[in-house]
Amino acid sequence: MNTDALVIRLSGAEARCHIDDGDMLVLDVRSAEEFEEGALPGAMNLPWPKLKPAKVLERETPILLYCDNGAKSRKAAEVLLALGFTQVYTMGAMAKYYQVAS
Repeated sequence: MNTDALVIRLSGAEARCHIDDGDMLVLDVRSAEEFEEGALPGAMNLPWPKLKPAKVLERETPILLYCDNGAKSRKAAEVLLALGFTQVYTMGAMAKYYQVAS
């Protein structure tokens, strides 16, 4: 399944706007240890290998994924799409958020 057309990639500025507006569920898909070291505002930690609990979320919920370098968020996006989610966004690396002046 080619998911590239289904996952919307956001720039750091776009992600910051959505995070500031609170109009997306922000999921940090890094490990719990990485999450404890620092996370984006309002983010929930759900490591990508454990995304099956996401089945309880509404499929239409807009979800913004991020991690350290983009690899885990890409894998998480594939899992969510396979579960039937329709609004999956990824910023990739968490650093993109901080590169944007607030």
